[in-house]
Amino acid sequence: MDFSVLVAQGHKGRIKVAAVMTIILFVTLVVLLDLRKRQSDHNTAQLGANGQQTEQERKNAEKAQDVIRSVRKLFAIPADLSPSVAAVVNAEELRKNNIFYQKAENGHFIVATTDRAILFDPAKNIIIDVMPIAQTAVSSSSASSSKQATR
Repeated sequence: MDFSVLVAQGHKGRIKVAAVMTIILFVTLVVLLDLRKRQSDHNTAQLGANGQQTEQERKNAEKAQDVIRSVRKLFAIPADLSPSVAAVVNAEELRKNNIFYQKAENGHFIVATTDRAILFDPAKNIIIDVMPIAQTAVSSSSASSSKQATR
């Protein structure tokens, strides 16, 4: 047997193994890159959804500030107070639960401060009703506790 033929055959075997390994490495790399792209697309889609949600939240906050400005022109709300604003979306159901909502209509707003609720009609730019908000028992007991602690 010729030794050079054996070396050449061994060399061809190594080339085949190297070629197969290169193909396996290339396929693995393609799969990993595809997975990263899919993850990136998924993250981008989530950011888009969060951006839309943030945009809606921004619009809601602007609307709430507009309502507060309008109510402040009609009713004395301290400047250092940041009232909460809620839109009336189911007036009929609200009327069943509380007499305050008897004149409420869908599209009206409730502006709530620490001590009162204000029912506001933005279409007519009028305050429909004002109602004191009762302090809860928890806050009353904590207030009396703090008074006792200061004595």
